[in-house]
Parts: sequence; C-alpha cells; structure tokens
Amino acid sequence: MAEIHGRLSDKNISMSSTGTARLSTLLECAYNIKFSLPKLMKIKALFFALLIVCLAQSSYSQSLVGTWKRVSTVLVDKDNVANDLQKMMTKSIPCTVNITYTFETSGLQKTNIPEDCKKKLASMAAMYVDTKYELNGSKLTVFSSKKELFPDAVYKLSFQGNRMTWVHNYNDNPKVANPTKAKTITIVYQKQ
Repeated sequence: MAEIHGRLSDKNISMSSTGTARLSTLLECAYNIKFSLPKLMKIKALFFALLIVCLAQSSYSQSLVGTWKRVSTVLVDKDNVANDLQKMMTKSIPCTVNITYTFETSGLQKTNIPEDCKKKLASMAAMYVDTKYELNGSKLTVFSSKKELFPDAVYKLSFQGNRMTWVHNYNDNPKVANPTKAKTITIVYQKQ
C-alpha cells in the first residue's frame, strides 16, 4: 500500500482521508508495481495443489470412517495354504456381494444387508450385528456384542488408495476361536 501511495504522490494525486483516489489511476499504479506476480502465483498454485493432495489423502484413503464393501477375506491355514472365504461366500450366497459396512465417527460399525439377502443370512444373523470398534494408530479392535460366540478381535489396519486392509494374527489373539488352526486372516475392504 505504501508503494501505491508513493506512486500516487509522484503523479500528484492525493488520497482522501478514506484512502480513495481516481480508480483508473489507482489501477494503473497497481499494475505497474514491480513484483513477480507469476512467481507468486506459482507458489500459491503449488501450495493449493499440495493442500488438496494432503486433504484427499487424509480424508479419503486414510480414514476408516465411511461406507466400505468387503472384497476379499483370505484365511491362511497352518500349512500356509490361502483360501479366499469371500469368494466361497459369494458363490454360495451371491447377494452377500452387496453387503456394506459403515464405520461412524462415534466408533460404531453398522452392517448394511440388502433386503433380498436378510432371509438367506438369518441363520448367521449373529455375525452381522452392529458392533463397536476402536482405532489406536494402526491397531483396530472390534468389540463383540456376543462375546460367548465371538470374542473381541484385534487387527492391524492399513490403507492403500481406496482400499483398507485388516490383518488378524491368531497367535496374537489366543481367545479367538481357531478350530482350523489358521495363522492369519486378511480382510480387504473397498471404499464406496
């Protein structure tokens, strides 16, 4: 502002007490000020691009909160043989492909079962109840509402793009039923 005021003084233009002068002269002086507008614009553009990338990363791919669809459930047994339980489930009950899971900021996980699938899954209803979860760094604890059937389970959580991966190591969770003596189960979700 001081540089503009100085240039106005050079042109013998006085500014009123409210800081007004003839608009065309003011614009002409402002236009002729010697500073690197392109460089400043480049810095601003770079800053905003980095800000957008950071926000997109943190709010889209790095947040558990939102609605997800389970796309893979791989169980690795004691002999290191991997079985995709999700494929088996989808083959036997095709409507399960449309089940989604919503994780709320309050720590509630809701299972969204399509109407056409509710009757088919009635015998497994205990597996699909809403439940509480807690996230502490990359440690995800899913609290069971039916502890006599399913104890609380702990997973290592990671994200890559629009996918979220949970890894459960049975050796680290001895209270979880493990009739097949499995080593791990890895569940992959895709953001909806």
